[in-house]
Amino acid sequence: ADDESAPASLPAPLTEADAQALRAQLHAQLAAARSADQAEARARASALWRALERLAEPLARELCEALRLVLEPTHATRLRGDYRTGKRLN
Repeated sequence: ADDESAPASLPAPLTEADAQALRAQLHAQLAAARSADQAEARARASALWRALERLAEPLARELCEALRLVLEPTHATRLRGDYRTGKRLN
């Protein structure tokens, strides 16, 4: 594998049109799940959860990357300083 940090089975990112269509579909499924029996409701809820994860995953990844880019220099700055006898003075 070229990139060992990424899981092998990541779904492809959704386009904005796909995301809108998925949101509409999820709203319809949620309304239908409210009127279904218990076993069917669990199956629908599970499928709905997986679809919501797929919808949120690219946004969460984007947010994590943005936070990493912001926080990485901050962390590096904290580690800089004048060292004497193994103690950071700044």
